[in-house]
Amino acid sequence: RRWDVAILSRPETTLRCLDAARRSCGRVIYFGHDLHHRRLAAEAAYGNLPRGLVRAHLALERQCWQRCDLSLYPSSEEVEAVSAQVGSDLVSWFPYFRVDQVDPPLRRDPAAPLVFLGGAGHLPNVTALSWFVDEVLPLMRDRPPRLQVIGNWPVERRHVGGPQVEWLGPLSSEDLHACLTAAPAMIVPLRTGAGLKSKVIDALASSTPLVTTSIGLQGISADSPVGWVGDKANTWPSLLDGVRRGGDAVLGRSRNGVEYALATHGADAFASAVSELLEGNRYCDP
Repeated sequence: RRWDVAILSRPETTLRCLDAARRSCGRVIYFGHDLHHRRLAAEAAYGNLPRGLVRAHLALERQCWQRCDLSLYPSSEEVEAVSAQVGSDLVSWFPYFRVDQVDPPLRRDPAAPLVFLGGAGHLPNVTALSWFVDEVLPLMRDRPPRLQVIGNWPVERRHVGGPQVEWLGPLSSEDLHACLTAAPAMIVPLRTGAGLKSKVIDALASSTPLVTTSIGLQGISADSPVGWVGDKANTWPSLLDGVRRGGDAVLGRSRNGVEYALATHGADAFASAVSELLEGNRYCDP
């Protein structure tokens, strides 16, 4: 049987399945998620990974870009990086996430817990949470916020942060939504990473105020600010205090986030992008 399109995901899986897909499909599209070698390079800079792994992943990704008919990435920065390697005809922007509902911006209880979303199986989450607990929380000893950590974390890691940190484990979609809509802020203190983060889209769609680093906002090309950004630990206490107090500025940025999520990742925008992709058009405009 011959299919019109195969969409393959992640470098190792793509290269393992590519020959079989070629025999069965008219087009093969590579769904890269992010630039793996860039994310691994940042972790290597922290001493968490060997640099040889970075070079190996770049070689794998380059094979995917060259051997597939089209590669998809959710940010113009990533599209430009791949274009520089293999040419613009082989890569396109695409909205990875579809937002089916949004929540209106509302004032939140400043005493409610902050939310951190992400499990230990993804190394950037470990680096991020360690940085927040080790470098940001000590600066807030006189007004320590409570923090709920959502995701899979091994028991031996759950001692960090002391009693201010509550380890919720994985949640259902309904319980996750309840946590997000109650939180005065989602923190995304990423020190490493690459590409658009699903947790950021979750925060924007639920109108949850967002405090993040510039790495956390990768792939977001909103015309108006959608959150608060700080890359140094000593800027975070004032950012968190301001967001937890709420006010019109917080509601305004949450409203910007909702508008961005709908315009770029809403059901209509996503359906239009899928139609263009499956009809063979190479470029979607974010």
